[in-house]
Amino acid sequence: MSTAWIDDLRLMLRLVRREPVSSATAGRGFSPKRLAGFAASHGLSTVLLDALERTDRRELLPPEQRQLLEDRRQARTARTAVLLECLAELDDLFRANGQQFLLLKGPYLAVRLYGHAQAREYADLDLLIPGNDRTAVFAMLRSAGFRERSGVLISQALTCFFVHGFDFDRGSAKLDLHWRLSRHPSLRIDEAELWQQRQGFTLAGREYEVLGDEHELVFAVLSLLRDLERGSGKLKNVLDLTLLAIAVDAEIGWQSFFEHRRRERSYRASTALLDLCLELTDARPYAPHLAAALPERSLPGPLTSARPLQFAPAWQGSGNKLWSARAHDCSWPAWLAWWATSLPFRIATHRPRQRG
Repeated sequence: MSTAWIDDLRLMLRLVRREPVSSATAGRGFSPKRLAGFAASHGLSTVLLDALERTDRRELLPPEQRQLLEDRRQARTARTAVLLECLAELDDLFRANGQQFLLLKGPYLAVRLYGHAQAREYADLDLLIPGNDRTAVFAMLRSAGFRERSGVLISQALTCFFVHGFDFDRGSAKLDLHWRLSRHPSLRIDEAELWQQRQGFTLAGREYEVLGDEHELVFAVLSLLRDLERGSGKLKNVLDLTLLAIAVDAEIGWQSFFEHRRRERSYRASTALLDLCLELTDARPYAPHLAAALPERSLPGPLTSARPLQFAPAWQGSGNKLWSARAHDCSWPAWLAWWATSLPFRIATHRPRQRG
């Protein structure tokens, strides 16, 4: 079974961290063609090109692969321009209505982790609103020309109970509106504390509010866990979480962080996913405080995959589901009961709403 993708992921981390190309590629079975294909397949085309351009080593990639990544970067730049314009309009709309929101992922992580808003590939905007404001914000978005893309089962209120967000669009601009970081009965995230710890971030000349560092980590962990459960874990998100952990490693106070996670019952997920990311990217030396704070055995089970982030046994993604179930702070029966009960509603939200 090939694990070349792990070598490519580790190399990407070192290139993003601006290690000399010769040092980053040494002893890693480096293949320029394979690395370019890896970047193109996992939403990292611009990340790789930017990293090589910073060291003036674009010629490291064969011309055909370099052109493939350049084409993807140009398409991403055009797409990002649409989303940033939409974000500014949403900012004006929310401010005019006195409505709070936090900017999640997307352009925020692109700037913070990779240097500019076009660096990280993202297909939509992600905003978080206070849970009690959901109905009012839905109406506000509709009045501004946004359409709900998420389908519902039985009723909107019941569907919203089982999920953490809905999708909207207006033309080519897509919005993922969250009213929770994640939805699972095992979680006890303090929403008031989340909003109290928010911080500011400047993007394209505007000041936005974003999650505090602790909750940013938790959100990245829970997002990756959801993707793993569905069998669709993204290596781009593994790199995001690793870089975020490295960025805050010296300031966050990991023992306190994990105690907070015990209280909100995201401890297993946080230790498992952070440990997994450090292991896959070989990043323990870059986050020594986190590495020292993690328990000796954080992972719920071994990584024995035949493809990126697929856990054995792979039949119908059961390996992923079993692994993810053990990463929740609840019993197996409780996890299974919630998974089965919520599944029809989660499926409904991913089916486009029928237009009348």
